[in-house]
Amino acid sequence: MQDEFLEAVIRHREARAGKPFHYTRRQERLLECFDEGAAQAERDIEDATTKMDDRTLLTSTLSSEYQSLELDETMASSYRPEDKAMALRMIGFRRETIRMIEEFVENSPFRGQVISIWHGKKKPKAV
Repeated sequence: MQDEFLEAVIRHREARAGKPFHYTRRQERLLECFDEGAAQAERDIEDATTKMDDRTLLTSTLSSEYQSLELDETMASSYRPEDKAMALRMIGFRRETIRMIEEFVENSPFRGQVISIWHGKKKPKAV
C-alpha cells in the first residue's frame, strides 16, 4: 500500500509540474543508503522476532501498529488534497489491523497479557 501511495504522490507531482519526476543524484545516493539500512534492519528484526515468545511478539506487533497509525495520522495533515484519500485508506488499514490483533488477543489465552507499549498520543491499551 505504501508503494502504491508513493506512486500516486509522484503521479500527482508530475501532473502539477507538467514534467517527469526525477531524483537528484544526491537523493538517489541517500535512498541507496536508506535501502541498505532497511535491509539490515529487516535482518535484525527477523533475528529478534525468532527469539520472541508469542506474548512478546503480539505486544511488539500491536505496539508497532499503534506507532505506525500515529505517524500516518500525523503525516496525513501535510499531504496535498489529491493524496489525502490514499493516506486515509492507509489509516483505515492500520485501524483495522489493530482491531484484528486486539480481537485475536481478547479471544485467546493471551487476554490481559498483551498491551501496546507505544507511548504516543494514544494511551496504551490493555487487551
